[in-house]
Amino acid sequence: MKKYIKIFAILVVVALIIWLAYSFLYKSLAVQELIGGVFPPGELTSEQPASEGQLVKPKFYAITQTPIFDYWVNSQNNSIYYLDEFGQVIRISNNSEEQVNSRTLAKLNKIEASSDGSYGLAKFNFPNSPIFAIFDTPTNSWQPLPTGTISAAWSSNSPELLFADDKSLNIFDVTKQKISKILDLSQKELEIAWVSSSTALFSTQSSAELESSLWSLDLIQKNLKPLIQNEAGLTLKWFKNSEFGLKLFNKEGTAYLNLIDHSGKILETFNFMTFPSKCLVDKLKIYCAVPKNINPEVRWPDDYYKKSVYFDDALYLIDLEAGETIELVTGSETIIDAEHLELYQDSLLFKNRLDGKLYGIRLE
Repeated sequence: MKKYIKIFAILVVVALIIWLAYSFLYKSLAVQELIGGVFPPGELTSEQPASEGQLVKPKFYAITQTPIFDYWVNSQNNSIYYLDEFGQVIRISNNSEEQVNSRTLAKLNKIEASSDGSYGLAKFNFPNSPIFAIFDTPTNSWQPLPTGTISAAWSSNSPELLFADDKSLNIFDVTKQKISKILDLSQKELEIAWVSSSTALFSTQSSAELESSLWSLDLIQKNLKPLIQNEAGLTLKWFKNSEFGLKLFNKEGTAYLNLIDHSGKILETFNFMTFPSKCLVDKLKIYCAVPKNINPEVRWPDDYYKKSVYFDDALYLIDLEAGETIELVTGSETIIDAEHLELYQDSLLFKNRLDGKLYGIRLE
């Protein structure tokens, strides 16, 4: 009897060992399948396996090795143009850089591209006596706008500029080199957005305490009507490839960020805070660099403009059509404070405020 009991005990131990081994293996495979489903093979780190002789494209990469002032994308020749900190123009094409204009521009304030990127508009010599000039990418040359220009904006679909001086509002057709007067206008400070062929939006400069308003002008009927009235900290950004814009404003000491349409109607109040220039709205997709932490003492928009505050951002894609939000993980230890986001080929581009360089993160 003792002999049989001993054999039975050995069999139980063996069975237990087999069951534990199977259980461990099964659970390991299940975990691997789960991880594989959430993180497809090769995406657990920033380095992905490649076949022999194939170059691996990093997910997050630096485009420039030195600081830039700002940049734009030219969809006609598939190139990136940027102004360095001195205002010299450099073209990036096929991963190579070429300086295409060596003229320097003092006290640069901003640059804005035409609808297809064939032209760039620079504002410099700011704030003393602002000068506006157009950069022509086919000829790589500058052309100044009339003396006294206080504000200008590109058409949403043509190589035309809507610009204002201290006497009138005008349209400049760049290809025809023709200026047409729209109406008499007397204004010292003005921000313009030309959102459709017949509609322009106007706002004045604002601060954390200074109130501003938004008006709409029908360029055909010449009718001006108010859209937003007397809001502190009012900061607006409109986008070429969208019917939407972003609006920041302050109310009772709290800053809010809204998605709005061209009539100023609020479509969404976001549950996060960031600056409008740290986002891109492309049709029904919103890309935003969102600070991970914000000091509650930050005064919007003043501290951002004065560069007295910097952030550690995370990048997000908000898909309005799919109703989902996705974090765009860089896979890099580089801290980013992103602004001026643009789509280019398979990447999302942005300037990093922390080091002034241009970066890209692949979206595919």
